[in-house]
Amino acid sequence: MPSNELASPRSVKLQLPSTVEEKVEEEPTADINVEIKKHITDNKPKRKTNFRDSINRPKIQADTPHCLTSKKLFGRLDIIDKFVGKCKINKLGPNRYTGRLYTICRALKIHPKELVTNFETTEQLFTDFESLWDKINPGKTTEEYRKAVRKFLTYNNITIMPHSKAIPATTDSKGDYSRVHLTNTEFTQGLDFIEKKAGFEYKALYAIMHEMFPRPETLYGYTPNIDIQYAEVDGKSYPYGETEIFEKKQKKYYDKIILDPRVLKITSQLKKDVPICNKPSKVIEATLSAVLRDFYKDIGKITEGVMYKKGIDGWLYTNRPIYTLRHSAAMLWMSRTNFNATLVSKLGWEDPKTLSTYYAKTTVKNIMQSGTCYYCRPPQTKTNMAVFCSPTHALAYYFKVFNFA
Repeated sequence: MPSNELASPRSVKLQLPSTVEEKVEEEPTADINVEIKKHITDNKPKRKTNFRDSINRPKIQADTPHCLTSKKLFGRLDIIDKFVGKCKINKLGPNRYTGRLYTICRALKIHPKELVTNFETTEQLFTDFESLWDKINPGKTTEEYRKAVRKFLTYNNITIMPHSKAIPATTDSKGDYSRVHLTNTEFTQGLDFIEKKAGFEYKALYAIMHEMFPRPETLYGYTPNIDIQYAEVDGKSYPYGETEIFEKKQKKYYDKIILDPRVLKITSQLKKDVPICNKPSKVIEATLSAVLRDFYKDIGKITEGVMYKKGIDGWLYTNRPIYTLRHSAAMLWMSRTNFNATLVSKLGWEDPKTLSTYYAKTTVKNIMQSGTCYYCRPPQTKTNMAVFCSPTHALAYYFKVFNFA
């Protein structure tokens, strides 16, 4: 049992090493044209093609509108240019929508203005797109494409009928990935693996994503500005990091905390108010995704060559390798707060229901662990996922086990 009888606080100092600079060779990334050539799919593992697949490829043909021959021409269209402008006014990244709109229009060989004639026409066109999609991507979701179309309709003042079956507002997710996470040991392995494979910058991105869980698009442009605060536990003063991050999707700032001293040490080696990785977002996303997939294979989360169906953990590790870390971070923070969803949701989610339904579902095991704390009430048999009664006790425990005390 930790003592509470020390006469005066003793400050635990964090030793900051010199700045580490690693050069990471940029890797080429695929644009939307490559996406279409690969059967209109996101991050799809390679597989053998056949004659039937080739028939359904949306290749440029004689009747393909000229504006669809390149993404650049598509972006110059007045209707797309205005849409991009409205996205920026609303602090939304337009690329997540325009790329998918381009895919839909090119697959159907239509001008984007045909998508906003009226809602009934849009429903029929999207149904046609899904028919093509299902032939070449059976079992894969079109959720992000639906979101792009709904946003395009909204910004073009087209009324979206409620409870639409063709273009619903609901998510396809049923909480299938609410238990996806890295154990404490696996996260530690990832720090070494990613630095060896991709360099210090990507190790920093990995560590910050898992500790502060910003959305991936926010992570790519994040400029560290961490304030060091101190929490007193049993007479000792422990440093932790505090900052805030603006999430464009939710249009609000979220407070963020860094408890893991290893992550705090990494942030201390980064230049303040300078992006972690000074490369284009596409390069960062492609490089980090690739090294994370390799890491997930290395620790047995996924198997090379296996095509995972949506709803299976392996699908998320394969198709959303970076976003997987946001799910894992949710589980980590739940374990640090005695599974307090209300408290954790304030760090990055709209409400506790969203967090506990889609990111960190509380299980019977978690309920039975309630009250257990590896710092003040350690169990006789420990697992590789430590749990705590409070964040401050998690902080003190980390300094001890990671030899920072």
